[in-house]
Amino acid sequence: MSPPPLDTPLTLAQDAEGTWLLSSAIAPIARGTPAKLDLEVPAPPQYVQAVWASQHYPGFREHAFPDCFVCGPHRRRGDGLRIFPGMLESGIVAAPWLPPDSLDAGDGKVAAEFLWAALDCPGYFAVSGGRRLMLLGEMQGHVDRRVHVGESCTVIGWKIGVAGRSTRRARRSSTRTASSARGRGHCGSSRRPGRSRAAAGRSLWVVGRKAAAL
Repeated sequence: MSPPPLDTPLTLAQDAEGTWLLSSAIAPIARGTPAKLDLEVPAPPQYVQAVWASQHYPGFREHAFPDCFVCGPHRRRGDGLRIFPGMLESGIVAAPWLPPDSLDAGDGKVAAEFLWAALDCPGYFAVSGGRRLMLLGEMQGHVDRRVHVGESCTVIGWKIGVAGRSTRRARRSSTRTASSARGRGHCGSSRRPGRSRAAAGRSLWVVGRKAAAL
């Protein structure tokens, strides 16, 4: 697989076994296969705790990609997701998220691809704290329900485990993390909103030779 090129047409095709392949004219970019997500999700913190954690988001001080669509602090309201996860004493990173109207799929709900995006960066901050450059190598996710735009959500991320080893030559190592997004129910509901899981995912983050040497 190769890094996705910018301003370049890409093709998406499915083979007979149900695997999707995203490619440029030069090389394959990404591959997706159907899979069942088996993930134990911890209880999310209270919304006020997520707000407190977000106020201590390390990306506010230093960020390798400040224009990141998901967690970039340079993104203005309505442009990007603006999910800023901070660490809690439990070892979970958490952030509040209020999906803007720009994410509307046309039915008043957030498009599924943006829910997948919301599961991305929290996993990175759960393992790196923003101090080490890591690359997303693999992601498995499931959308339980699409939240409404303007619905108060809590996004969390936590570390699962580490594989690989580091040597003087800084060999490649990887870390698995997971993320989950929960919503509070539709804002216009007359019933008291509860919190139900909207989406969850498991990710594999890779540290390259140069990053591991830092």
